[in-house]
This record gives sequence, structure tokens and C-alpha cells, in this order.
Amino acid sequence: MVAREGSDSSDTHLLDEVGDWVGDEDEADDNPFCKCIVGLLCVLACLAPLSCIIAGFVLDGDNGTVLWMVGIGVPIIACCILCFPVPYEGQALEASGCCGFRLNDAEFGIGNYYMKLMTFAKAAASKGYNGVVANYRVKLRGWFEDQTDDDPNLGVKFQGNTQMFYTWSDCRQKLTVMGSRIAQQTVKKENELALVVLNNSMGKFALGFSRDAHALVRPYLAHMFDCAQGEAWTAQSLRTQFAVLFSELDVLDHNLVTRNVLDLIAPQRSKTIVTQMVLKILHSIALGMVIDDDDAEELAAMQTTDLLPTACPFLIAKSFCMTACLEKPVRKQEGEWTERYKEAILDKWPVMALHGGRPWDEASLNLFASAFLDAMLQAGGRSVPLAIDLVMGYILSKNRPPCLNGVDFTNESNIRALLFEAMRYHPPVTTVPTWARDSPYSEDWIHESICLDRALADEEVFPQPDTFDISRPNNESCSMAWADYALVNDDKANPDSHACPGRELSIHMVVAFVKAFQAAGPWDYDDNINFNFYGTDKGFNCHKLT
Repeated sequence: MVAREGSDSSDTHLLDEVGDWVGDEDEADDNPFCKCIVGLLCVLACLAPLSCIIAGFVLDGDNGTVLWMVGIGVPIIACCILCFPVPYEGQALEASGCCGFRLNDAEFGIGNYYMKLMTFAKAAASKGYNGVVANYRVKLRGWFEDQTDDDPNLGVKFQGNTQMFYTWSDCRQKLTVMGSRIAQQTVKKENELALVVLNNSMGKFALGFSRDAHALVRPYLAHMFDCAQGEAWTAQSLRTQFAVLFSELDVLDHNLVTRNVLDLIAPQRSKTIVTQMVLKILHSIALGMVIDDDDAEELAAMQTTDLLPTACPFLIAKSFCMTACLEKPVRKQEGEWTERYKEAILDKWPVMALHGGRPWDEASLNLFASAFLDAMLQAGGRSVPLAIDLVMGYILSKNRPPCLNGVDFTNESNIRALLFEAMRYHPPVTTVPTWARDSPYSEDWIHESICLDRALADEEVFPQPDTFDISRPNNESCSMAWADYALVNDDKANPDSHACPGRELSIHMVVAFVKAFQAAGPWDYDDNINFNFYGTDKGFNCHKLT
């Protein structure tokens, strides 16, 4: 997800900071030593006080006093070294620290940002289902209502000077004019992912690219995914590719909940098999790349290790401990993957075919490779497995909503209907954050968040929105889960379009996965599957029956 564009969104140079991470082998080579130092300091911080306190009880007099001083002093010194800030030459968020930061003159602090994120996460993780409405839907509705003041359809209490739009019509209007307003310089995007402002410590995420950078990569991304239908992929070819992957396994052990900790400490134990399958197929479709099990496992783990440093408060992200254990290793991995992508891009497009056929320059090639990596780590490579997690969970679970009882899920139209209701009930992108101003000359930016979650729960469009119902006639036509209306001239390849460039591909991949799973069976599995806002609570574990 780390975007590799320069931090200043008004910068016309596409990649001022690309050398900061691409192929940065010399800096990364020192990392094993730094990690050893971090490990030693952690051991000292934990063991020194315990051993010295025990010895202090045994000894008395001056020796006991010295041991007590060592037991207190060593952990303090070790923690100070671990937290020591690493020099940073990029553009940090203004007034960034552990307690808050400023962006476009808007204040983000403990009360209006960090605590809000914590209470949102708590509501989203709520469990329980009364047979009609899931508990997390009730909690989330209450959380969004708490952000309003006089207008129940406008959240104003989350983050500095935020206006969070809730109605389906408001959100559609904001998405529809997004591209034209960015062109008019009255709307811009910053380094944000849904409700989270990223700290710029590793560059700018692709969703926050400047208009020039976005215009360069958008046509290629569209032609890699949705515009490649019928050429690079079809519904049948997707099913065939998943069928091959299913033929190679006897156990489908999937759990996206425990993955985050395991991604950090033991990626080989992380139960991201669905993510790995999706990544293999996406690479094949987009760039004709064949990635093996180790590659897919590494990329799946990077979805966590790449995101964590950028989502932390800036001072924590740039501490010696975080830099040595996470940032430097992931920068090295990103550099290696980007070099691989650049070779594949040149094989697919020897010249910039979608920009007049001129030769690739290094900055444009790096930017494109970076944007594709972002798509694999924090866009389609992450959201498609989440969609599969939800659809498969609802099909396999005995704790299913009443509308699913008796439904024939060998019928593709029923799978598709389930997918759209799951995306409405559990939208992968909670909000689309933008910054708006009245004119290109104004310095007063307002943080405008297009709340897809509330738009997809608008009672005017979706009656009884907290009830899960796959028979809604407008689930597909009024869908907003892929930011569907953010297109210019209904063209996904338009440089100013911002809707998902892989919407149709993602839908077909989910259907193909389910059909390939059914064809590879029969399966044995535990059907006691429950859900929260983020997906299944513990995944699913399926064993092939011989």
C-alpha cells in the first residue's frame, strides 16, 4: 500500500522520492544487525528487572542497592534506545507525534481521531445475531449517529473539520463529480485509507496520488483488470485457474482474523490460503506473471507488514525498533518486487502504448510498478479475498440469515446475489476520503468523507437496511461498494475515473472460486461460522473427502 509518489500532491514530478526505497539494498543489508540489537534490548528490558529484583532480595547492603538500580535503569535505557527517532528526510504530517497531527490545517488528536478509531473498531468487531439483525450493524449505526450534530445525515465529529456524508444520493453525487472536481483543483486526495490517515513515513499510497500520477497509471490498471475481459480472462478461465489450485490442496484452512500477528512473526503459519490463490491469479491476468507458493505467501504477509508502519503515529513509525524490524525489511521486499514488475510491464507494454507510444522513462515505470504493488497489497489483492471470505462463510454457515435457507448456491445468479448483499452489509471500503475547497485559489480545505457504509444502509434506497436480504431488487443497480459512480464518461480507463478498475473481475473471481470449490468437493467442514463487520470471525477449515 505504500505509495511511492512524492509526498506533495501538487508536485508535478511523479517520483521525487522513488530512490528512497526502490532497490535500496545497501541500507537494507544492515537490517539483520539492527534486528539483533532490537532483540537484545527487548531481552534486557524484560529480564534485567526480574533478575536484578530477585538478586536484590537475596543480597543486602550496597550490592542490593546496585542491583535495584540496574534493574530499574537498564529497562529505561533499553526502552529509550528502542524508541529513539530515526532521521527522516521526507515530508511528515505537520506536528506529527504520538498524540496527534495536522493535515491541511485540520487537527487530528486523541479525542477526535485515535479514540474514534478505537470505538469504531470495537463496534465493528461486535458479535451476536438475533436471527434478523447482526449486533455489529446496530453498534455501527449508533457509532455513525454519534458523529452527527444537527443534521442526522452529516457526520461532523470525526477528525478535524470533517464532513462525512451518509445518504445514498449525497454519496452518489460526490462520487460522480469527483474526477471533474479533481481536474478543476477543487478536490484532492491525501494519503488516506478509509478512516485512517497514513503518516507518509514510507511515501504516498496510490489512492492518494496527485492527478498527474493517477492519470498515468489509471488507464493501465483498467486494461489489466476489467478492460481485459475476453482477452486476459473470462468467467470460464477464472474457474479453470481456481480449479487447478484446488486440485493441489486437500485442506482449505482459511482464517483472516489471526493472520495479522502471524504475518509479523511467522508468515508461513498465516492462514491466508485464499489470499494466496487470488494473488496468483491476479498476477497471471494482469502481467502474465507466474508466482509460486513462496511468492504468494510473502505478498500475503506484506499486506500487513506494509500497512502497519504507515498506520502508526509518526513518531512510533520512525522509532529505531519499528524501522529496524518492519520498515527496512518491507522496503527491501518492495524494491525487489518492483524490479520484477518493471520487467513484466516492459514485456507487456514495451512502450507507453496508452500514452502515445512514447518510451518509458524511469519515473513513470517506477510509478506504475508501485501502483500495481499497491493494488496487490491493499486493493484488489486484499478485498477480493475478503469478499470470498464473506460469501463462502454465508454459504457454509449454519448461523445464516433466514433469507439464505434453502437457496441453491450451485446457481451462479444466487452466488452473485449473495455477493452484492454481502458487499452492502459488509462494505470493504467504509469511506472514500477527499479534501474539497470552494475554488482553486482557496486555502481552506474541508475534509469530505463519502461514507459508503451509510449510503448502503440508506432506508430510502434499501428498506430495513440492517436486515440481510439477498432478494433486494436494487442491490446490484444501486451498489456503491466499488465506488461505482466515480467514473468519467462511464469509462474505467479514463485518467480521471476513480471507481474500482477491477469491479467486474472481482465479481467473477468470487463466483469462480465458489464454483471451483464446489467442483473440487465434497468437503467436510465445521459449519459453526459467525460474522462481524470485517468478515467471518474465525474463517473456515474444509477437508476434501475421498
